[in-house]
Amino acid sequence: FFLVSGVFQALFAPAMMKWPSRWTALVGIVGNLGIIGMYVMSRTYGIPMGPHIGVVEKATAIDLGCTAGEIVLVGILLGMVGTTSRRVVINLLLLVGVALWVLRLTNNPLV
Repeated sequence: FFLVSGVFQALFAPAMMKWPSRWTALVGIVGNLGIIGMYVMSRTYGIPMGPHIGVVEKATAIDLGCTAGEIVLVGILLGMVGTTSRRVVINLLLLVGVALWVLRLTNNPLV
């Protein structure tokens, strides 16, 4: 996953410079949120796939700094998508967050 995400980020930077559009920013938001989600999952519940499935990774200062950078990048990209799209994306993020909290508080085995 992290190899694919590294390739995604290496290709996203030049794509954003060549095609600085709302759609490119939305692709960046989705990709970076996926990276953030996988980081959180691997540090709280364990790695979901591969030979070390279920092993919880330690969170280090470098990891947290990189994740903070991802969050800042998502914020910057949200500023590029326009008012209507930004509202839709933020509302979707809010709904996903509330759904995850509800699943977690009901002791659902999915979360």
